[in-house]
Amino acid sequence: MKTKQTITKTLWNSLLIIFLATLLAGQAHGQIYVANPNDGTVGKYHLDGTPVNASFISGLASPFGLALSGSNLYVATQGNGTIGVYDATSGAAINANFIRVQNAPPPNITAIALSGNNLYVVESCGIPCDAGNGSIGVYNATTGAAINPSLVTGLFYPQGIAISGNNLYVPSQENLAFGYINEYDATTGAPVDVPLISGLLHTPENLVVSGNVLYEANADGGGTGGGIGTYNATTGAVINASFITGVGFSGLALLGNHLYLAGTPTIGSPSTIGVYDATTGATINASLISGLTNPVALVVVPEPGLPQSISDLISIINSQSTLNGGQQKSFVAKLQAAQSSIASNKSNAACGQLGAFVKQLNAFQRTGGLDQTTANTLISFVTTLEQSLGCPP
Repeated sequence: MKTKQTITKTLWNSLLIIFLATLLAGQAHGQIYVANPNDGTVGKYHLDGTPVNASFISGLASPFGLALSGSNLYVATQGNGTIGVYDATSGAAINANFIRVQNAPPPNITAIALSGNNLYVVESCGIPCDAGNGSIGVYNATTGAAINPSLVTGLFYPQGIAISGNNLYVPSQENLAFGYINEYDATTGAPVDVPLISGLLHTPENLVVSGNVLYEANADGGGTGGGIGTYNATTGAVINASFITGVGFSGLALLGNHLYLAGTPTIGSPSTIGVYDATTGATINASLISGLTNPVALVVVPEPGLPQSISDLISIINSQSTLNGGQQKSFVAKLQAAQSSIASNKSNAACGQLGAFVKQLNAFQRTGGLDQTTANTLISFVTTLEQSLGCPP
């Protein structure tokens, strides 16, 4: 029996970073970090695709995984089986050998992901590299100490990972021909739903979960076509197996309602970073960043200094000239109630309070007490956040 995910204050703050950056900054600012194993670099770009430094970090032994926490950029390299930590602003090494994975070298590490202070590391196979001996380990993101290097074992060449609450989603494959997506408890490693999704016709490469939607990036199934599929993250039911089509995508990241994909959009085309609408799958810019060679991992983040907590959102509301004092007080009271509910792990109550917030916004807008632009901005933010929290429609 699956249980409702616990919504923590940490998750709330993480969602605020993403959605406020998207809605209030219009995705005009921020960074994209791209791992390029063929040339041993991590590139850094603005969200509009212009380079900050295409060789932001260089001299790496086949970088294959990226994760970001604050100013720390974690880079997993297949060539020497290590995870290094670098300054996300300057690219300078903080500790290039922060973690040496137990089964490496190589080439085993295929993905990494952060949840709180836990760093999850995916190894496609052990030593020797055989089918069925892939694993996921978890390490302390501050010290590098192993928490459980064999949290999940017995995997078939896993290539990616996604974490939502205490649920760990992992793609697994057999014979490079068809695949599965399995779900595990992120704390104990115990199976939750194995497989959650089965019968995938192409090689599942990477995953992203947003609310109850799981995006799965798959590679070129021997030239027969890959792309992005969407699935229900709770039941595994297909939403749209051909959400975005193409030869194959290996890198996947989500920022607000923009889905960033690294891979090859069409047969024979060069590798690119493209951006797509996360709701409809429509192409926004298939070649946002071009001229790359086999990019495999992405991290997309808003500009540092943008709102990072519910308190920041309250400050923004209080600063809106289109809201009078009474409106501000009423809106803030509901947000503070939702904040308290989330901090107490009362997600149902938080959903109700956010719903009341939206209803009041709609009422004020209809009577002319709130201008259309402000109403649309606030409603869009809260609606998207409700979906991410799993609130009922």
